Amino acid sequence: MKILQFKLKDQSSEGIKEYLDSKFAYCKNLYVDLKTGYDFWNMLMRLVQVMCDHKAISEDIVNQFFQANAFLNQRLELLKIIPI
Repeated sequence: MKILQFKLKDQSSEGIKEYLDSKFAYCKNLYVDLKTGYDFWNMLMRLVQVMCDHKAISEDIVNQFFQANAFLNQRLELLKIIPI
């Protein structure tokens, strides 16, 4: 799997925010949108866990979701814009 990566000169939280603001200028409030998406993802992960507990979803799919969740949380930690 190829992962989109980029390097910023300023990798501070403010530098990342400035970069995102410049790339997504059309978003009315990028950070509220990111938080909404993050909240949705967390609800989806709870649903996956319930389905897993009831054996209503394959183990392979559960593992894919948990791997995606770990990847997302790692990226969010780097961005330092949404508390984990």
